[in-house]
Amino acid sequence: MKFRGSVRNGLILLALINTSCAQTPSGPVVPPAQPSSQSAGPSIKVQLPQPIKTVGKASVYYDEATKRSRATVTFYVVGRAEDILKVDVLSLEIQIEGPGKESMKPESVDFRLDSYSHGGGYKYKDNSKLTIFINGTLFLTGVCQPGFAAIDPRGGVTEEYFSPRLSYEQFTKLLNAEKLSMKFGDTEFEIAGENLGSLRDLTRSVSP
Repeated sequence: MKFRGSVRNGLILLALINTSCAQTPSGPVVPPAQPSSQSAGPSIKVQLPQPIKTVGKASVYYDEATKRSRATVTFYVVGRAEDILKVDVLSLEIQIEGPGKESMKPESVDFRLDSYSHGGGYKYKDNSKLTIFINGTLFLTGVCQPGFAAIDPRGGVTEEYFSPRLSYEQFTKLLNAEKLSMKFGDTEFEIAGENLGSLRDLTRSVSP
């Protein structure tokens, strides 16, 4: 199921582009050729996937080729995009996948974590374990797999990680917690308030 093409469009990476903190290319930067005065050349249009449903902050996308859907929501758990030049930031994207379109049958849940940190080294490379706590008690833990990483010699480190897959039944238990908290590497954060509301939007988006 080819839903991972949206990974490069995460909020962290967009923030990096907007603040000129994106990674330095490994090769020389070649300026684009100037169009001739006689011909402007062909134009290229990129068609971004459009959601078939939006519930609060959650969106649902459908893949006609596989007859499967993906519901997704993204929010910051540490920092904000506007603070990226001053502090480390970490965003969390949750994706629910399953067969069907109008009546999607949720099967699995993935977490994607996007980090931008200051300094000259990777923040999570040697410790990418994600641990989930419900009411202060250990619920799930697992090592996240890296998807993308880059150190900008001008300063700043970008990292992306994918959690082990959860069942939908495991995920729904998170919403019944009085206190939901997580630890990624050495970074601890709580899912509460608006972010907890986003998780509820996600479950409502896949409900019949």
